[in-house]
Amino acid sequence: MFTRSEIELSWEQVSQGGPAPGVDGIDMPAFTADLDAQLDALTADLQAQRYQPQPYRVIEVRKASGGIRRIAIATLRDRVVQTAALQQITPILEPHLTSACYSYRTGIGVHDALQAVASIRDNGWQWGICADIARFFESVPHAPLLHMLTRYGIDATVIQMIHRWLITPFAIGAVQEINTIGLPQGLPLSPLLSNIYLTPFDKEMIQNQWALIRYADDMAIFFPHPAWADECEKEMEESLDALRLSLAREKTKRVSFEEGFEFLGARFHKEELIPALPHPYEKDQTPPPRKERPAPIQTIPHVEMRTLYLQEQGSTLSVNNGRFVIFRKDEKLMEVHTHNIEQIFIFGRVQMSTGARAYCLTMRIPVCLFSSYGKYFGILRPADDIPVALRRAQFTLGDDPEARLNFAKAVVANRIRGEQKLLQQHANHYPDSSLDEMIGRLYQARERIKEAQSVDQLRGMEGAAAAAFFHGYGICQRGALSFTQRLRRPPTDPINSMLSFAYTLTFYNILSYLHARRLDPGLGMYHEPRTGHPALASDLAEEFRAPITEKLVLSLANRNQFGSEDFTYDIDYAHEANPNNPPCRLTDDARKRFLAAYEEHLLKKVPHPDTVATVTWRRVMDLQVLRLRRWIEGAVDSYQPYEGK
Repeated sequence: MFTRSEIELSWEQVSQGGPAPGVDGIDMPAFTADLDAQLDALTADLQAQRYQPQPYRVIEVRKASGGIRRIAIATLRDRVVQTAALQQITPILEPHLTSACYSYRTGIGVHDALQAVASIRDNGWQWGICADIARFFESVPHAPLLHMLTRYGIDATVIQMIHRWLITPFAIGAVQEINTIGLPQGLPLSPLLSNIYLTPFDKEMIQNQWALIRYADDMAIFFPHPAWADECEKEMEESLDALRLSLAREKTKRVSFEEGFEFLGARFHKEELIPALPHPYEKDQTPPPRKERPAPIQTIPHVEMRTLYLQEQGSTLSVNNGRFVIFRKDEKLMEVHTHNIEQIFIFGRVQMSTGARAYCLTMRIPVCLFSSYGKYFGILRPADDIPVALRRAQFTLGDDPEARLNFAKAVVANRIRGEQKLLQQHANHYPDSSLDEMIGRLYQARERIKEAQSVDQLRGMEGAAAAAFFHGYGICQRGALSFTQRLRRPPTDPINSMLSFAYTLTFYNILSYLHARRLDPGLGMYHEPRTGHPALASDLAEEFRAPITEKLVLSLANRNQFGSEDFTYDIDYAHEANPNNPPCRLTDDARKRFLAAYEEHLLKKVPHPDTVATVTWRRVMDLQVLRLRRWIEGAVDSYQPYEGK
């Protein structure tokens, strides 16, 4: 399992730690006196699979807050093997930790966490909740933790050994106490395992737009308005409950910078940061000045909806040992860790194994099904789990004519604004009087929207604005492919074909975010609800037409990245429907290239007013769904569409 050189490297690290012996009584000087023989024997036992961990010697330390903390001391021999395992799995697990986690990480500590809290304060978020988890280390269940390690790609043999270390008994006098739950404190592996187990909590809190700072099980979570405290605490409780953990009620406090509070051994009060008692996890509260260091690699701390596209006709998707495997006949086409995928789009004749279907349903990975040409068939997803109170609020708002009209005005005005901006950007480089005329019409349309008295009247105004935009869009086409008007059902030319396909991709990405944020996608506020149509996704898709779909297609066409040879015409369908205008579709190869370009576009970083750093377009979709949910729940007075720069 481990080579002699790996064991030596592990020993070098262990030798820098405490010299206390385990149950075998061998302390650091005794182990060092016969070092080569010890390491040779340990390596031989591991490679021959004879290695067995010994029970933990236990010491008990009284907590300052009351109660006893049990510290497990492994033998030096076991500490060396555990450290070797830690060195092996850390590079795999570290990238999955979020930016909210400051505990037990190289180059990151308490002072970084305190600085992060100060930054949140300086950005104007003045209210929060300080809390920790009730008996955290003693309460971590083993089975879910080991399942996480499997999902993250840790070798099965290493996982089995970690499990053995977790259930190794405590030696208390002459009695050995079996360990069936929890992470023994004092083991080299426990800090990293604790961080990994809380990563789903970290991600969910950040996904829900809370500003979280966590050090082990001590956490502070902030928000911009005190009215959000109840919702924040409820979501904390629900997320921890899913991990079979709970908040320590006596240590959960609602705080504000104005009134002051303590966190991680320091006191915050208004603009001040005052050192207080040393934090129990760090010996020195005043370390030397920080050195410049690179930021640690982080996973995306929010719902990214990383997508697996499957379009190899005749292939099959299966799941095996924490990986999605795509094969055709006996040929493996692709293999990807399941934790890297959060939604799957299947095009045409692609099969799913029973195990893959069950896994996607269990892990809440939506699977969208399309024809080989991109026509949507349906979605495979778990049973509806929308909270009753949220659904009731959504329907109540949907029954309010004034709220619907105000929402629709904002959404349509924002769509027109985006399309006007797209034409203006082109006109800045290629002045054209007829393009200026279309830009003027869009400006006038935006002004008229303010006077709309009903949603139906607004739809008429939107239609007139769309006609002006697509006339200008045709003027912007400077490549080999031409465009005269928008034709959707079916698209009959290459530009319309790419527009329709991109609209479809964006629409179902938004639908996935609505499901993830537990909103009912069937109840639209602008588009009329009808059976089988997720009208709310149509509502939100409006604001992404110009910056994602129309901008991408215009760029691809004007750079001549797609030509007439990349499209095919469905003559058979045309005979039945419209013989003079057969549907135009991307070829299989062109569709793959288009998907790659679409994904590349979504990964571009743009600013968003709800975040400090720039974010991807996928994150913008998620943030807009969160804005919508907060409006539905009454946390804000209106929905604000995304306006961009």
